[in-house]
Amino acid sequence: LIVMMMVRRRLRGRETDLLARLGVRWQPRPKSWEGNHDVTCLHGASVGECLSALTLASYLSLVRPCMRFLISSGSSDGLRVLNMRKHQHPEDEFFSKVECVQAPVDLPYAVK
Repeated sequence: LIVMMMVRRRLRGRETDLLARLGVRWQPRPKSWEGNHDVTCLHGASVGECLSALTLASYLSLVRPCMRFLISSGSSDGLRVLNMRKHQHPEDEFFSKVECVQAPVDLPYAVK
């Protein structure tokens, strides 16, 4: 039932990466993250929560400059806004430490 709802949302343009959300396709860590770096995972369910997670990551990076951040979004709009912010500031060193992804669906086979 959940997969059918997601396909319906995809057809309406509300889902961007259905395969990643279902755990079929995953993204490897960025090459710049190789080595011994602390990675902090933050999650936002909506646009506002994603922006709050980005603000929190910004403050944490001031305290621990070597820290990297993985921010996941529960909504396609949240992911779009995060990526838009990231691309608006390509020269900012902070955004090179941030990776934004769509959160997987909370199903046993989607989360490995």
